[in-house]
Amino acid sequence: MPIHQAELAGRSSARKRHDPEAEAAYLRGERTLADALELDDDTFDAIRRQALALFDAQRFERARDVLLGISALGRVHPGDMVLLAACYKALGDPENAAKIDAHARKLIAALEEERAG
Repeated sequence: MPIHQAELAGRSSARKRHDPEAEAAYLRGERTLADALELDDDTFDAIRRQALALFDAQRFERARDVLLGISALGRVHPGDMVLLAACYKALGDPENAAKIDAHARKLIAALEEERAG
C-alpha cells in the first residue's frame, strides 16, 4: 500500500468519531467543515500527497476530485490551486485551467503582500 494511502487508512478510527455538537456548529456556519470533522494539518498533508501521486500517475480526474475536496473543506493552499489548474489543463479544459491559475496567482500575490506588510 503506498504511504499516502496508508496514512489516510490509519485515520479510520478518527473518522468513526461522531460529534453532534461540532456538526451542528458547522450547519449554523460557526465552524468550517474541516474543523467540525477535526481534520488536522497532517491529514491535509496526506490528502495533498495523494492528489500529487494521482497527478503523477496521470489520473488527472481523480487528482482533480481530491483537490476539489480539499477546497470544499475550506483549507485550500495556493499549491493546490496550481495543481488543480494543471489537472484541468491535462483533462483538456483550458478555460477552467486559466480561471484557476488566475485565482492561484491572486492568492499568491495576497500572501506575498501580507508577508511584506
